[in-house]
Amino acid sequence: MKIKAALFDLDGVIIDTETQYSRFWGEQCRHYFPDQPGLENVIKGQTLVQIYDHVFADLPDEQPLITERLNAYEQQMSYDYIAGAREFIENLRRHRGRRLPAPSTRRHHAAGHTIKERNHRYHHDEISKYHIHDTRCIGLPHGMQRR
Repeated sequence: MKIKAALFDLDGVIIDTETQYSRFWGEQCRHYFPDQPGLENVIKGQTLVQIYDHVFADLPDEQPLITERLNAYEQQMSYDYIAGAREFIENLRRHRGRRLPAPSTRRHHAAGHTIKERNHRYHHDEISKYHIHDTRCIGLPHGMQRR
């Protein structure tokens, strides 16, 4: 069967950002909710909107400050591939599959793209031209593993 398209998420699937986001959210959760250790593990995998709605709903005045800190944090993050991801993408290219990474669903966009999306594009130009909106990730491709 010929591959027509491959759809995957970037964060934690192709790009190794999960531990960095866990560190950031751990700091925020310890600051705002010191009596709830490990809260960053509960919110793992949620969008910013979901995190604000479920965890920081009672702190609406703090949300813009957290977003500013998150934007600054993302500027200094590394955007390395997860083991096997680059080879997976190159294999798709060899088989002429179109790569369609799914972006984050952030509410705040600057110049049409979130800071995270711009960072992905800056660090990985080879996947920047295959960008779509409003998608779901169903798991890691066979042979790939989280670090």
